[in-house]
Amino acid sequence: DLSQRLWDRLILESQSWVMLDRITRDAETCFFLNGIYPADMNEMAEGLQHRVPTDPWGQPYRLVTRDDKFLVTGANALGQPSQNLILSRFLAWEGSGVRVERPQGPGVQLLD
Repeated sequence: DLSQRLWDRLILESQSWVMLDRITRDAETCFFLNGIYPADMNEMAEGLQHRVPTDPWGQPYRLVTRDDKFLVTGANALGQPSQNLILSRFLAWEGSGVRVERPQGPGVQLLD
C-alpha cells in the first residue's frame, strides 16, 4: 500500500534517524567514560544501564567499530538492512586501535 510505504519512509525512518543519533552519542559517552567504544549494542546498553534500543519496527540497531570509524545501522520495515539508515562517525581519538577488555584508569587522560 502506497500510503503505508510513504508513512514508513517519511515518518518512521525519521524516528529511526533520531535514534541513530542518540545511539551515536551514547557510544561516544561510553568512550569518554571508559576509554573504549562499546563492541556492540548489548555492551553499550549494559554499560549505560539501558535497554537495547529497537527501531520503529521492533528490530535492534547494529553498532560496529571498524578501523577509525564506528557505524550505527538500522533496518527497514521488512527487517532488512537499509542504506537510508546508516550513520558513520570517526572515532574520537587517534590511538593505536587496540581494544582492551578491561580499561585501566580514567576514560579521559590529558597529555602534555
